[in-house]
Amino acid sequence: MRTFPRVILQLLLLLLICGVAIAEEDDFPVQVKQYFENEKILEIETYSSSEKLFAAIARNQNHERVLYAFQQINGKWVCFAKTKNAIPKMELKAIVSVSDTYQDRSDKGVQNVPNISIRFLEPNEDHSELWMNFLLDGDRYILRDVIPHHGSIRYENGAVFIYEDDCFASQRGYVQYPASADLTAFVCDDFLSCAKKWDEKYDELTNDVYFDDSHPLLYYWPTDQTIPVYSAPTKTAFVEANGKAKVSTNDWILIYGSDKDYYFIQYAINESAMRFGYIPRQSLNYSTPLEMMWSNQKATVKSKTNLINDPLGSETKIKSVAAGAAVELLGALNGWAYVEYKSSSVVRGFIDYKFLNIEK
Repeated sequence: MRTFPRVILQLLLLLLICGVAIAEEDDFPVQVKQYFENEKILEIETYSSSEKLFAAIARNQNHERVLYAFQQINGKWVCFAKTKNAIPKMELKAIVSVSDTYQDRSDKGVQNVPNISIRFLEPNEDHSELWMNFLLDGDRYILRDVIPHHGSIRYENGAVFIYEDDCFASQRGYVQYPASADLTAFVCDDFLSCAKKWDEKYDELTNDVYFDDSHPLLYYWPTDQTIPVYSAPTKTAFVEANGKAKVSTNDWILIYGSDKDYYFIQYAINESAMRFGYIPRQSLNYSTPLEMMWSNQKATVKSKTNLINDPLGSETKIKSVAAGAAVELLGALNGWAYVEYKSSSVVRGFIDYKFLNIEK
């Protein structure tokens, strides 16, 4: 009795599996079905189609997930994306869907733009562990948003907007993402790794303590520039570090809000010290509607003390303030008063509340 070589049997088995995997999908467009018959896949996990768009997630011979996307051009279905990188390495149930519209979760409502959506469900399938949307932009599908288990992220023209909630309402970050967001080149695991880094950097800089209980915005947009940092929102204000205080645009910066034409910021000057200060708004590639809401209360200093920066860390001395000096109370940080003091030049910094008499 003649026997088949093992390799031939394996090939026949693979063809049988692929044939079964595709044959069951009777509602595939004919050309899409023919395309998959020539692909070495084990199964199609999820797929979705509209009049001119089709997408599917399949398992290849190595049991890796692969995303396929097709569009109808002049009556023919053409595969424009075949990628493993757009799929994160997580073994959760995946659902892909295509639509001719996109439901913006912010206040922009429904947009008439084709959309490829990929969701990964929690084990109980009640909520999404991860949800990504790619929108047609010209002739490419570009990442629009990523909604992880907590918070949300929006991508626009190389910029990433990070939010506390999943409705894109409470922003906590604006950072540069130089890698590709095109569906054909997007690397999801790298993007999620960056998102984790952004969260860790935010927590590191704030240490879960916020100025006047307001949550600052994490800014990162490298441009290889240095910006003078003033202790008050004017170029005539006192400048720390012997007049040399600067922040690099290559550093991570926390923006609390704007004061006139300046941003009130916080940044690290070394591994153990932070600095609060002001930089011109036009020096950053960002515009925020957040305005600092100061209390503007009159106060006097009870006894000689120091005006400092970084009150929760290095407590760096800015200058001495004499007893009886008039100051203006602006805000608070964890028991420290943030004040403005006018001497030879205007300067802002922190004083322990116990040294202040605050007028009522």
